[in-house]
Amino acid sequence: MNEAALDAFIEKKFGFIRKMMWLRFKEQKAQAKQRGIPFLFTFDEWRGYWLASGHVRERGVRRGQYVMSRPGDKGPYDVGNVSIIKVEQNSREAGLGNTHALGYRHTAATRRRLSASHVGKKHTAEERAKIRAKNLGRKRTAETRAKISEAAYRREAARRRMSK
Repeated sequence: MNEAALDAFIEKKFGFIRKMMWLRFKEQKAQAKQRGIPFLFTFDEWRGYWLASGHVRERGVRRGQYVMSRPGDKGPYDVGNVSIIKVEQNSREAGLGNTHALGYRHTAATRRRLSASHVGKKHTAEERAKIRAKNLGRKRTAETRAKISEAAYRREAARRRMSK
């Protein structure tokens, strides 16, 4: 039976919701194949797993939604090797390449190279607005506030000298 005939059969026999789940199943299976991860679920096993989790309606990739996760991102997608967890938890477990979150620190030479590569580059007005909004209401230590105040004073003094 070809894909179109199978889709028509599923819609006729089981209705719209089952067809939507079938489409999500095929999508996840194709993504696993593209990533080189074995996907050993049958449709009924996959559907049953999601229904048993109670999070079928909250399935997705955005914050607050649920995903099918493999512990340590190892092994196949299979009944005994997955759990349904929130996207945030899955991201934390994966680390997502955030080496700073793992305690990694650049070497001094790398820090110098990164610093030198940014010399002369300025933030756009839009970037500055985003930074200001992000830092608004942020709690700072007395030492940090003093440094910020001193830097602002120096900038203002330099601006006045240049305008004379």
